[in-house]
Amino acid sequence: MIAPRRNGSAVRRSARSNAAVQVRELRIDLRSRFRAAVREHALFLGGIAAYWVIAVAAGAHALAAPGWAVLVGSSIWGVLAVTDLAATGVERVARTRLARLPADWLRRRTRDPVEALRIMLGASGISAILLTFGAAKPLIGRLASYRWDGVFTAWDRVLHGGTNPWVLTQALPGGAVTSLVLDRMYLGWYPVLFVACLAAVLVDRPALRQQYLLSLLLIWSIAGTAMAFAFASGGPVYFQAFTGHTGTFVPLGAEFPRLELWAPALQQKLWAVHVAGDGVAFSGISAMPSVHVAAAALVCLLARRLHPALGLAGLAFWILIMVGSVYLGWHYAVDGYVGTVFALVSWWATGVLARWWLDRPAEVWYGGAIRWLLPRRAPARSRQPQHAATRDSAHAAVGRKAARARPRDVALRNRNKA
Repeated sequence: MIAPRRNGSAVRRSARSNAAVQVRELRIDLRSRFRAAVREHALFLGGIAAYWVIAVAAGAHALAAPGWAVLVGSSIWGVLAVTDLAATGVERVARTRLARLPADWLRRRTRDPVEALRIMLGASGISAILLTFGAAKPLIGRLASYRWDGVFTAWDRVLHGGTNPWVLTQALPGGAVTSLVLDRMYLGWYPVLFVACLAAVLVDRPALRQQYLLSLLLIWSIAGTAMAFAFASGGPVYFQAFTGHTGTFVPLGAEFPRLELWAPALQQKLWAVHVAGDGVAFSGISAMPSVHVAAAALVCLLARRLHPALGLAGLAFWILIMVGSVYLGWHYAVDGYVGTVFALVSWWATGVLARWWLDRPAEVWYGGAIRWLLPRRAPARSRQPQHAATRDSAHAAVGRKAARARPRDVALRNRNKA
């Protein structure tokens, strides 16, 4: 049997209708994926909002932190997008294909709007944490009293057999080379932390990503801010200035000026800002717990989950930061121990929390909050023209209904005539 020929206008109408249906389905799918991305980061963003509100209420100059954080997050995605465009241009000019795995991975992160949203949410959140922390840290010198240095010095001696840990670190072999390595590595903590945060934001494993982000939030907000206020201490390099006792840490760093290390100059600048009370961001002095060591432990934990070889490199990085913090006089050893334990507990707790949050049905937990931000529209009625078979079945149904009703109508008319 030859199918009836359809005229051109009918074909065009059918094509437009099919295209409209595909666009509508794509829009619904994109909306649901956007909603899932926002929900994935809901705990992280909620914790950041609470941290920011408390810091501002305490007097931190962090009102502009959210705006700057969004700008930084968008800039990071913009850098990735520019890199993608540059890679595409190289491929077209050279008429060759770059490494398939990195190129496809980069395109998926930059060209998919949902992945771009995830990158900007994670990067903006991390930026908001750091900016809020930097604005709150100068308050330690104004609101807290440094009275714990003597206690932590005593704890160090008890834990290390009656000897100050900095004496043990000064006995390390290598002399000037060891001092230079520890000094440069301690300040190299910042780029390593940046790379770790970028890897966590870009990794395609939601539970691991949220575990790292939530752990980072706990380290900077609770350990770096709340505990720093509760256990305010200056560290070995400022022991004499805060306690008035001489002799305990005077020999520490006696040879540092000769080696041209960066740590002594930075310590002097921090003390000058502290004495002046200028309130410069990130300028507050706090030793307990060591955020440097806690963040290094978190980097080690993340690297271990990404690859065993990276885990070994992360472990070496944590050891160098732990030893360097004591060797250079920034921290007591107990500061690093507490920071490491805090990082381990946070990693375990946030891992359980992240898996629990991502596995639960969305409607149970966030109610209508996300649906209010991203409302789910009812699907529009299809405007596709009815086919002949559909019309015939509809007419047949109407005829059957009329046939069932006909005997009752005849009986009713006969009763009326009678």
